[in-house]
Amino acid sequence: MKKIVFFLLTLYFIFVPRDALAANVKLPININVSGSNPIYYRYEINVSRLDSHNNVVSNSVIPVYLRKNATLTYDFGEFDDVGEYKYSISLANADNEKFNFDRRNYIVHIQVLTNGRSLYTNTYLEDPLEPAKPASVDFNVKYLVEIKYPNPNDKGYNDGSSSRDEIRQKKNTENNKNETEENVAPTIEIDTPYNKPPIKPSDSKNAGTIVKVVKRMKKAIVKTADESGIEFYITLFIVSLCVFILLFFRKRKNHL
Repeated sequence: MKKIVFFLLTLYFIFVPRDALAANVKLPININVSGSNPIYYRYEINVSRLDSHNNVVSNSVIPVYLRKNATLTYDFGEFDDVGEYKYSISLANADNEKFNFDRRNYIVHIQVLTNGRSLYTNTYLEDPLEPAKPASVDFNVKYLVEIKYPNPNDKGYNDGSSSRDEIRQKKNTENNKNETEENVAPTIEIDTPYNKPPIKPSDSKNAGTIVKVVKRMKKAIVKTADESGIEFYITLFIVSLCVFILLFFRKRKNHL
């Protein structure tokens, strides 16, 4: 009898497929990030196994690094016993000055069933805050930092058609123009014509004498410029001495 039982068990493990003894469950988890150019960030997905009273039995945190949107396929592993298994899925990240995280907590129900020959599963989701069953696990994250783009009406706006060198040259031209306008001397307007004071006869006589002396001096300089240096300076000294003596006696005569 023992030999017969052992023979039947051996046939069972040989001819029954291994996949019929376990059922594998995988679930996609979506992270949707909205906002203005979000940064590359570490998102943490919290997966906890629950008992029949929704108490946490075990917990694991799965990091996901992304910038925009991503889908993570989480593998719950293989189930080889008929029954119902429950898990909770949520984001472990806390809100900060840059991000506003989705606070929903999904409950995953995994029912492991058998048809007598193999195991199969029936999986459905539950959101405690929603009456209807969710179709998928979706977390919506809002990136709060908004980028302000320049206004086309602002001074110095560039739509991309001008290069940096062209913009810099244009600014330098405008600055030079403003500096030139600031440095220009103001125009002075004279309402009444300027009248020269009358010249006295004595002043006219002295002025004529000085002009004659200057002309003579000029001729002497021009004449002696082509000669040697010593002769030139001697001539210049004699002419200057004569002019000084002439002016000195002229001034003394006027005082007398």
